[in-house]
Amino acid sequence: MRMQGQYKSVLILFFILSFLAAGSTTLAAPPFLKGKPEPQELPGVHILQRFAPPPMISAFAPKISAWPRTVNVLFLKVDFSADTDAQTTGNGTWTDPVYAYGSPPDPDHWVSRAITVFPDYWREVSYGDLTVNVAVFPAAPGTAYRLPQPMSSYGSESTAATQNFIYDSITAADSDIDFNNYDAIMIIHAGAGEETDIAGGTGDTPRDIWSLSYGASCISRNASGSPCLTVDGRQITEAIIMPQTDVQDGIYVDPGGVFLHEFGHWLGLPDLYCTSLICFTDGAGDWSLMASGNYNADPALCPDAFGKCIYGSAPAHLDAWSKIYMGWVAPLTPATTSDPGSMSLDVVEKNRSIIKLQASTDTTAQYFLLENRQTGPLSGIANYDRGLSGSGMLLWLIDDQVVNANLAANTVNNSFLRPGVRLIEADGDNALQNTSDHDLGSAGDPFPGTTNNRAVTPLTTPSTLPYTQYDWVNIRNISEASMVVSFDAGFAPLPPQGVVLAGTTLSWLASTAPDIWQYAIYKNGVYLSVADTVSFVDDTAIDGDSFTVVALDASGNESAFSSAVVKQQPAATGGGGGCFIATAAYGSYLHADVKALRKFRDEYLLNNSAGRVFVNLYYRYSPPLADIIARHETLRATVRVALTPVVCSIKYPIILLSCIIAAAAIILTMRRRQSASEA
Repeated sequence: MRMQGQYKSVLILFFILSFLAAGSTTLAAPPFLKGKPEPQELPGVHILQRFAPPPMISAFAPKISAWPRTVNVLFLKVDFSADTDAQTTGNGTWTDPVYAYGSPPDPDHWVSRAITVFPDYWREVSYGDLTVNVAVFPAAPGTAYRLPQPMSSYGSESTAATQNFIYDSITAADSDIDFNNYDAIMIIHAGAGEETDIAGGTGDTPRDIWSLSYGASCISRNASGSPCLTVDGRQITEAIIMPQTDVQDGIYVDPGGVFLHEFGHWLGLPDLYCTSLICFTDGAGDWSLMASGNYNADPALCPDAFGKCIYGSAPAHLDAWSKIYMGWVAPLTPATTSDPGSMSLDVVEKNRSIIKLQASTDTTAQYFLLENRQTGPLSGIANYDRGLSGSGMLLWLIDDQVVNANLAANTVNNSFLRPGVRLIEADGDNALQNTSDHDLGSAGDPFPGTTNNRAVTPLTTPSTLPYTQYDWVNIRNISEASMVVSFDAGFAPLPPQGVVLAGTTLSWLASTAPDIWQYAIYKNGVYLSVADTVSFVDDTAIDGDSFTVVALDASGNESAFSSAVVKQQPAATGGGGGCFIATAAYGSYLHADVKALRKFRDEYLLNNSAGRVFVNLYYRYSPPLADIIARHETLRATVRVALTPVVCSIKYPIILLSCIIAAAAIILTMRRRQSASEA
């Protein structure tokens, strides 16, 4: 009982801390080392904080709605008294040689580079809509404003520590700066950002300061709530915290990419990587600044003049969704009343060229965004996409329902089953949906890409399947020439409805599409034949065979599969197939474990009223679930693990009974001993 009370006290304290922090927002840079935890939306409890309810903040929204616009940004350099704290990198002073880079070593090396890259990047990705002016204080090289506390006192990521850091930094510079002249404040502290602390896999300097974008209704000393930080008659409610360097633990990272990522938050953009404690997805990966693309390396600097590969030296462009969200691109959206036909995409790095295709006939909340990303030299711009792993057409599946529901909590891409902004990878390996493969983006992801994938339809792998039914987008004949991607786009008819199997005769309702051409028959997932009418006979069909039908129009666009029908004896008398979820998990209806489940259904569940109710509910809801499971290997493995004890219980009931008896005996023995001790 004492242990339960301790757990309860910890949980109560944890949730109190969570809600106390709910008035502030913190948006952290993604960790350089995948899997290394980063501070979440609320500072204060570090890793455990992620178990807290989402922060009580308003949804993200673009800070600027009218373009073009000029934004004045302050780079404020600060440092700390010299220390020997092993929990921080270096001694905390701006001129510590540990933080310098170049020849001769320059403590302002990365800041000087950012002064040029920062405005140039935003000019490029916004197509000139956003002009950024940067001012640096103090301007003299090798100088910084000295803060009253050592670095470690600001590095706990607690609300109080973060607010103290901002409060002390701005107060230290107040006599030299009129803060009314600046729209955004970026505080650049001496030392390395904790996001690149990768020693031993989990880091060895936990009191380094994490790079983040912070906002609160009142920034005060020790987060006391009064007095609020006010300078030059202006209350300061937000700031971006950045490092002097991100070079440590044997890796070389230009912090400029982190500068850009965090400023993206200031503009109103959410993270597009998974921000949860436990993640199964890489989100948008290296293909977006707002995921892990801020760490992309310029090939010309990998290696650089000193033999080092400088990560973060070519931060990726924003993805198509983010550019539209910011208002920098109005996508071309063809009507769905007819096939768009032949289409092309110019390089998106120089042209506002993005195409939007509605993903399903039953909703406008899901759609595809198509963009042409290129790594090669482009006249007139630096092309920050030069660090991407490949070139070609990127196909994004956007779910506005998920995006809008998760903006406030900054969890847009946390779900690997239904992310808000998902890249359809041309190579079909779904590497971005798998955090264990260390693949954050490959040359096989674009179309045609290294796999020469020239088509994506409801039936291909990968497919244009949305998260709901009635997918219809067909993109075929994808080609690339002189950095221009061309393709044919079409909208397929709906899948055939009313599919039934009577004996060996398969039939369905006639399509209402005006340009229907013929129907394709698939047996057990393999193409079988075509039919010009609404019926087909297969004299070779046996119990357990599954049939689906696909509609084809005159342009060759193919629909998604119809609902599957399985040849089997009537359910009430047993026999046949139809264990959809188990079949999806094990890969075949002939798998021994699937057969065991079918046998249990036929011999036991169907012989009593409660079992028949369960079977009817199962067949009503399992087909769409099985379809989702079949397309995700992680889900298939999870379902197999979940089914294993069920299958074992069915196959080996004596062992199950023995385990139950043994467990009951152990429980009874423990209770008797407890009663005896209490007596």
